[in-house]
Amino acid sequence: MKNLKIFIIYIYVLPTFIALLLIYNYGHLIGDFRTYYYNMDIVDLAYTYLIYLTPLLILYLFIKLFEDKYLFEPKNESLFNKYLLYLFIFILLITLCFGAVQIGQPNIGFAAPFRAIIVKINPYILLLIISFSSISIRKFAFCILVCLFYGYMQHSLQGYLITFFSIMVFILNRNKLATSKFIIFLILPVILSHPLMEILTYIYQLRSEARGNNFNSDEIIFLSVGRISAISSYLYVKDFIHDFSGVSQYFSIGLVQDKLMGFSFFNITSPSDLFNKDILGITDYSIFLGVNGFVYYLFNSSIVTGFINVLFIFFILLVIYNLIPYYVQNTRLLLFFLVLYLPLLSSDIWELSMLLQTLIVINIGFWLFKNVYIILKNIINE
Repeated sequence: MKNLKIFIIYIYVLPTFIALLLIYNYGHLIGDFRTYYYNMDIVDLAYTYLIYLTPLLILYLFIKLFEDKYLFEPKNESLFNKYLLYLFIFILLITLCFGAVQIGQPNIGFAAPFRAIIVKINPYILLLIISFSSISIRKFAFCILVCLFYGYMQHSLQGYLITFFSIMVFILNRNKLATSKFIIFLILPVILSHPLMEILTYIYQLRSEARGNNFNSDEIIFLSVGRISAISSYLYVKDFIHDFSGVSQYFSIGLVQDKLMGFSFFNITSPSDLFNKDILGITDYSIFLGVNGFVYYLFNSSIVTGFINVLFIFFILLVIYNLIPYYVQNTRLLLFFLVLYLPLLSSDIWELSMLLQTLIVINIGFWLFKNVYIILKNIINE
């Protein structure tokens, strides 16, 4: 369990540290902002890194206050894993028959409702959950293949990243590695940096071909690190954006209501919307704003708007924490930070709303599955 905790800290703190080192060494931002020059000295690097870590520490301390409180009991592993496996089979069948909602593309046609159901179920969240169980290697491998296939059909890199996280959790949750071996395990990406860059180049080429985009392999390090760290977005917002007007006062409430109910009483213009409109105009894709960029943009728009939305977001995060299905109490906080990795990376409240919706769907689905299973079992036993 200790190694698993270290790994989750590792995936949160290392990418941004590497991103800042790249900015410091090369004199420009990374990711989608790699054409912007940025001078950073060692003091700026340390200060920016501290700024990055602060919201994560606040969130951790906030959730720790409620760590021992729960709405739901731990799941019966045998029954819940059966439920998840049936969901993976369903996801595979729907994806084989109707494809997947591709990133940046509208979901249209007669098969649109089927693809939308899979988006709501979200196989990536299911994979992270089941990786904490004692499921067999064969069944876990099946779940991985389903997620990789779904990610390929989406033309998305999310499937590869979540698969990596899930495999690591699966391994660390079952094997007690010695500290020395675990440290070597953590620095493997550095040791194997050259073949890793080759693999990432190949993955990016596949995605670019699928999307019909151009790809410069010389920029792979700036693109790949920028994909898992949004610190460049924060630096861009801080130094290059001067107009923060237009953020709706209750946008987070409106976005959650719109996602759960299909309509909203509030205007839903968020910092992420304005940030992307300012940089990209009207496009079919978006750039991750990140927690720091989001908070900076939000409070520069209005202190009152900032506090209203931050308080509501913390409430939603607490609801998400309580809705996460878990097998053992002491893994709940770890799973919470894993499922939040991508929503925090983007800091788009729409993604947070989608995660909330997914957890509601999973819990309601399991309640129905459990009751039907019990009824059928009783009928068979009679």
